[in-house]
Amino acid sequence: MIATLRTQLIEEAIKIIRLLAESKVPVTYDGPIWKLKNAILAVPRFEKRTPPLMVAAGPGRGLEIAGRHGDGWH
Repeated sequence: MIATLRTQLIEEAIKIIRLLAESKVPVTYDGPIWKLKNAILAVPRFEKRTPPLMVAAGPGRGLEIAGRHGDGWH
């Protein structure tokens, strides 16, 4: 149960990080775990593309999440 909740937390967090990094306007997000209203990523915008998102993951579901949502894994 705890591992399932942890994987849900990280999977949704990765989706939100990408959404914030790629958006030029405030983001509202209503997911099963996280809720955002008019959120912004307060760092300078990236010129060409967002930086690669590396996911630390072990065997099993972690690697699946890294493969689906990350640009690489450790």
